[in-house]
Amino acid sequence: MTSVLIFCFGSLLMLFMVVKVRWFKKAKTLDNPCDKVVLITGCDSGVGLEMAKYLYQLGFIVFASFFMPNSYGYCKLNSLIQNAEQARLHLLLLDVTNQAIIDNSRKIIEAYLKKYNIQGLWALINNAGTCVFGEFDWYTWDQIEKQIEVNLIGLIKVTQSFIPLIIEAKGRVINISSVNGIHSYPGVSIYSATKFGVHGFTDAIRLELYKFGVRVINFTLGDFAKLTNILKNQKQHMDQMWNAMSEHKKDFYREYFNDYNKVVEKNYGYTSPKCFEDTSFFTDLQEAVTFESPRDFILVANFSTRVFFFIYSHLNYHYRRKLLSLINKNLFKLNEESYFK
Repeated sequence: MTSVLIFCFGSLLMLFMVVKVRWFKKAKTLDNPCDKVVLITGCDSGVGLEMAKYLYQLGFIVFASFFMPNSYGYCKLNSLIQNAEQARLHLLLLDVTNQAIIDNSRKIIEAYLKKYNIQGLWALINNAGTCVFGEFDWYTWDQIEKQIEVNLIGLIKVTQSFIPLIIEAKGRVINISSVNGIHSYPGVSIYSATKFGVHGFTDAIRLELYKFGVRVINFTLGDFAKLTNILKNQKQHMDQMWNAMSEHKKDFYREYFNDYNKVVEKNYGYTSPKCFEDTSFFTDLQEAVTFESPRDFILVANFSTRVFFFIYSHLNYHYRRKLLSLINKNLFKLNEESYFK
């Protein structure tokens, strides 16, 4: 049955790609991006960094924002500025959880728009995000709160602050979400909750802002864990969980917690591509930012992620649990139920 589903999905995917290529060639795009300003949050590494580089290469005026000064992304983009003939790339330090810093960033961009007589902000790309991997019963409250503050509340704060500029340009809001916001998976309960929130928020403001000529796009990523730093602090996060546990909870989870950690460390990003070019990432980004009528929902993933997502989405919860249990036992050698008999 599974092989039949995979074959059918593969055939549909090939048909979709042919149609997409033809549609992409015919789609109406921006004539000249050189007077269009784009703000991207979370450019410290990975997705945000690649977006900033790509849109800069396309000719946009890019304001790339960073949480950490002297992060890898900051240094990489700063080197482009040093070698650039035109000042089309600008770096901002922006903590999406801090309203005062958000307001100051808006003032900087407003001053730039006024100085060069540019009408509004063409695109806001809400990319900043964080993830803590682990079972819900292990999370510390700080880990829960941080994910909600950055992934959901921070995104909403930034969007609200910049909406007037986006309306002025008849531009677009592009919210970077995840397949975890469509279907929940074990180990990312809070991350999934924030991404479900992003999906709901995106769908609602799309309807509200349509009357102003503003497009709102849900840019949904598959597994890109190997190409980002989203889990770079996982060892630290797990240590925090363990240290916060009561002695009773430690005794209850000890062996399972340790083995679970080893599996995550060894196998995270199992379906992640090796490079962004192995996916539709750049063509999908070009559509979201430059097309006159981009899709409202854009799924960005490689083939293996799409196959798994297709199968998983067509199963009820009983069979989803069965499938995940089968994967854990046979692929990751983690038989969860055996620890608690």
